[in-house]
Amino acid sequence: MFSKRHYKAIAEVIATNRLMANTDSNTERKELALAVVDCIEYDLADLFTQDNPLFNREKFIQTCK
Repeated sequence: MFSKRHYKAIAEVIATNRLMANTDSNTERKELALAVVDCIEYDLADLFTQDNPLFNREKFIQTCK
């Protein structure tokens, strides 16, 4: 089972990667990178929801932004 600190640390990694993708000057590469980050974010949110019924999906997604 994951804990709140795990969720937070993972969300911060995703947010950092989203920020890095946003700074890419190549539009196509930027869009692809952001799409990948979004997929990972939502897939992990699904996993965490299954792992812990008290997991706050919306808070996690907001922290990833």
